[in-house]
Amino acid sequence: MSNSFLVCRSCGGNDLEVVLSLGCTPLANALLTEENLSETEETYPLEVAFCRECSLVQLTETVSPEKLFRDYLYFSSFADTVVQNAQSISKRIMEEHPLDSRSLVVEIASNDGYLLQFYNQENIPVLGIEPAQNIAKVALQRGIRTISEFFGRELAQQLRDQGTQADIIHANNVLAHVADLNGVVAGIAILLKSNGLAVIEVPYLKDLVDYVEFDTIYHEAGLLRLDSTHAHMNLGWRPRWCLRQALEHTVNWHRAWIDGQDMGNISLRQIQAYMTAGSS
Repeated sequence: MSNSFLVCRSCGGNDLEVVLSLGCTPLANALLTEENLSETEETYPLEVAFCRECSLVQLTETVSPEKLFRDYLYFSSFADTVVQNAQSISKRIMEEHPLDSRSLVVEIASNDGYLLQFYNQENIPVLGIEPAQNIAKVALQRGIRTISEFFGRELAQQLRDQGTQADIIHANNVLAHVADLNGVVAGIAILLKSNGLAVIEVPYLKDLVDYVEFDTIYHEAGLLRLDSTHAHMNLGWRPRWCLRQALEHTVNWHRAWIDGQDMGNISLRQIQAYMTAGSS
């Protein structure tokens, strides 16, 4: 299920101009299994529009959040740089704001607790709000108090009515993932204490344009960015595997992980294969 937006998601204006169309594409994480290769693959329009009234760049089509996020494949803790950044941010917040056992730190789309763990280690109460049920389960197992729901006005008001308000709210690359932008922002205002702090991370459109990052546009997050542009430009990095080889090794790595194999050895073997490819 999906909905087409004829008005701006933020300001409600109806002067939207489609600036890029990538046709109809499958969902980024909807990988087909061997059993359903013969079935018709679901596709959805992937168009980027510019609002002339408020300048928000957005997708024209929104796939149901239940379909996109209830069972999610991305675990933030798998990315070392993401965890390091989370540790740096949390350390800075704790240094600049007096937090203790009476405080509360909330993260919207908290994933597996990759960020909240650092507050938890300092005995600062935390609450994760993560719609992906499989990931919320992992966070709970790691000792991170987590609610598996979508965040917005309604949930924020429910929490506030229960006496819950946050000193700190984190929202890292969340607004790029939601259709109801105003609902999420309103929810933050409801849940945050009057002297609280909201830490919000958003993508930078100029980078997408300057570096032609069209491959970071997809239904799940129209402006989510993960590529090697800066490594190419600043470090002179070049890939040692072609696309086919990279995809093959990626698929093999995930299959091994699903099968419960020794991922330390698997990773080391792939690293050695990559280095060997570069020296041959």
